[in-house]
Amino acid sequence: MLDAHVSGPRVGTALGEMGHDVRAVDQEKELERLPDEQLFELAVSDGRVLVTHNAGDFARIVQQRPPEKSHAGLVLIPRSVKLNDFGTIISGLRETISGLSQEDWVDRVEWMRKA
Repeated sequence: MLDAHVSGPRVGTALGEMGHDVRAVDQEKELERLPDEQLFELAVSDGRVLVTHNAGDFARIVQQRPPEKSHAGLVLIPRSVKLNDFGTIISGLRETISGLSQEDWVDRVEWMRKA
């Protein structure tokens, strides 16, 4: 699941072409107003890794989550990567998620790698 500041049309489409099933907040109007905690819970219930530029808030949400409650994974995009640097985001996500199964992502938090 792509958070609001990760372009669904650009990044989501590229990930979809790589075979990933992607939901993007900026393409589903009903998701845009959800607080971060609810968006994270939606990603959990959908079994989706959440990709976000909002590292501070989502890292806090994961840290405050009870250990017995698992999540499907979180990829944090570094602040040094601009929101509109789609090529860097796409190649970084490809590098970060390459070779990992959905099960590998359970309870995993990773910074996006720079390819």
